[in-house]
Amino acid sequence: SNQATLWLDECVSCYLSTKSNEIILSSISKINVNSIYISFHPMISLKNYNNDFGRMLLSKFKERGAPIINNYNDHNDIYQFYSDCNWKYITSFDINTAMSLLIPLDCQIPKKISLFDEYSSLALLLRHYVIIISTNNNNYYSLTDNLTNKMSIHRKKNIKV
Repeated sequence: SNQATLWLDECVSCYLSTKSNEIILSSISKINVNSIYISFHPMISLKNYNNDFGRMLLSKFKERGAPIINNYNDHNDIYQFYSDCNWKYITSFDINTAMSLLIPLDCQIPKKISLFDEYSSLALLLRHYVIIISTNNNNYYSLTDNLTNKMSIHRKKNIKV
């Protein structure tokens, strides 16, 4: 069927092996051109950021018996992995960027309340999580144009000839 299909992954694929993710994502990309896959995923880049916060976050997941198995170092890793799984249009952005640019400042409640000792701690946490949107349908990809114009996000077309 060519019915539009939305696949949502809310921090699930990070607990699967890279090979399992490759099989799942490759299969979904072939089901029909009208599929769109949206993933909320940790991106704890020890390679690029090499920060104590990222190491602490990884160790906390491991201590709780849920180690993160599939992790991306940066947006280029995301793009490469999804394009290797036959997705044509790939967009990724971190949650901190989305919150900062898409939500008006006066509506950003976390900045007003003391959920964290400092707002910068929350921003650091949110930079370690990304939204990934992938599709093989140019019309669906075009829907993210407004978002792209507002944000400095990593967006690439993977059109193989």
